[in-house]
This record gives sequence, structure tokens and C-alpha cells, in this order.
Amino acid sequence: MAYIAVPLDDGTLPPNWPAGFNRDDLVEGPIGVIDTVLNDYGLPHGAPAGLFVRRNALARHIGAPRA
Repeated sequence: MAYIAVPLDDGTLPPNWPAGFNRDDLVEGPIGVIDTVLNDYGLPHGAPAGLFVRRNALARHIGAPRA
């Protein structure tokens, strides 16, 4: 099941939200996609934060915390 994008502060959707983005993409997809979406939301992204930290940051932001 695909996640629904959380709107940006201006009410628009993140421009780089991937179509069909789901839990598998969040957990195992390319980290570049995660970083791009974090950037859209104005959240810290990229190194030095590790992959797990960045994926969790996006999960928390969209209301889908990882177990």
C-alpha cells in the first residue's frame, strides 16, 4: 500500500514525492530518493547522518514510524 504525501507548509505536495512510494521503498529503496524528499520538506538530509537515521526521519515526518 502506497503512503500518502504530507503536504508542504504551503499546502502543495512535495515535488519529488515518488509515485507509489511504499514501505519497501522507505526501508530498502535508494537513499537518494529519501534525501530528495527530506530536502523537499526542508529537513536535514544526507551525510553525516546514517541511512537508518535518514529513513527514520522521513518515516516520522509522514507518520509512518519504522519498527
